[in-house]
Amino acid sequence: MSNPGHSNPITLNQLTPQAINPPWRDYPAGIGGHNAITTPGKTLSDRLSGLSEILFSDEIDLRIIDIRSNNGNVGAATCTQKAYKQAAEVENVLLQEGKDLPRIRTISLHSTKSPLPLEITENLMRKILTRYQVDPAFLSVLFSFGELPHLAESGSSNIASTVSSDGSRNISYQIRYAEENHRSPDRPWSVRQTGIYHHHTAKSNFDLFILLHPIENSLFEQQVASLAMMQSSQTELTSLVENPYRMHLMPFALYLDNWRWYFRYLGEEFQNKNDQVMTVDIKTSAGVSLNFDKVQALRDLEDTALSLSAYCKAGSEIIEALHEVPGAEFQGIWSLKQFDARLRGHTENLSVLTKRISNTIELVSAENQKSCGLGLI
Repeated sequence: MSNPGHSNPITLNQLTPQAINPPWRDYPAGIGGHNAITTPGKTLSDRLSGLSEILFSDEIDLRIIDIRSNNGNVGAATCTQKAYKQAAEVENVLLQEGKDLPRIRTISLHSTKSPLPLEITENLMRKILTRYQVDPAFLSVLFSFGELPHLAESGSSNIASTVSSDGSRNISYQIRYAEENHRSPDRPWSVRQTGIYHHHTAKSNFDLFILLHPIENSLFEQQVASLAMMQSSQTELTSLVENPYRMHLMPFALYLDNWRWYFRYLGEEFQNKNDQVMTVDIKTSAGVSLNFDKVQALRDLEDTALSLSAYCKAGSEIIEALHEVPGAEFQGIWSLKQFDARLRGHTENLSVLTKRISNTIELVSAENQKSCGLGLI
C-alpha cells in the first residue's frame, strides 16, 4: 500500500487499537519525512494530547467529499459525499490507495457550535493526520479550535506553505470572519474561524483538503457538500479538477463581505455610545460614575476594532502567500486580488473608526480631569 505522495505507509493492522506501537499514536513523530531538527515531534504530540479535552469529542460526525475525474471522458467529473459517525467506517476509507483514490478528497470536520470541541475523537484525528502524512504545521491551526479566538493571537493566521522533497506542497491556515449569530439583538454578530489544510501531490494527481468548521452546516461546509448535487452542471467540478487550488477562493467569497455589515453595525454602536457620553452631566458624582461606564464601553469597542483590524491584515497575509504558490494560477476570474483589495479597505475603515473612538475617549477623559481640578464634583 502506498500513501499519496509520501513514504512510510500505514496498514490496517496499524490502524487498529490492538496494534503494537502504531505510528499514529506518536503523530507527528511517526510520519514519513519527519525532521526532528525542525519539528519537535514529541512536544507537539504531547500538546495534542494535553489539549484533547477542548479540541476533541467522544462523538464522531464528519463528511468526506470525493471528486473524481473520468479521464476517458474529457470534462466529465463526479462528486460524492458521505457522512460518517463510526471510526471503523472512516478507517476503511483511509486505507484506499492507487486507483481507489479520488482526484480531490475533502475531509470536513465541525464543532456543534463555536467554541465547542470538534466532532471527532483524538485517536481518529491522529489516524487521519498520520495516514495522509499531514504537515505538522497544520497543528498550529488545529490548536486554535475548541476555544474562542485569543486576543493575543489576533494577528496570527498560522499560514504555512511548504514543499516536500518529492515536490508535493502543503498549505495550512485559519481565516477569521464575522457572521450573524441570530441569537441576541444585543450581540447579533460573532467572529468565527475556519481552518484549512491542503496537500497537493504532484506525482500521483491527488489533492487532500481538511476543513475545520466552527459550527455544524457552516456556509463553507454546505458549499463544498453541494458539489455532490451539481451533477447536471460540470462547470464547478471541472474547474476544481483542472486546478484544486481554486478551492481556496470559496471561504473568501462566502465570508468576506460580512465584514462590511459587521463594521457598519460597529459604527452605529460607536455613534450611539458617543451620543450618550456627550450628554452626561459630569458636574455631579453620579454623572462621573455613569460617564466612567460609558467610557469603558468605548474602550471595549476600541479593543474590538483593534482585533478586527488584525484579522483583516492576517487575511491579506494569507492571500499574499497563496498568490506566491507556483502553479496555483490565481489569475483572471480566479484571482484573489479582489478579496485583498477589500480586506485592505476594511483595514483602513477600521483605522478611521479606531481613531474616532480614541478621540472621544481622550476628550471625555480630559473633561473629567478638568471638572475634578476645578472642584466641580
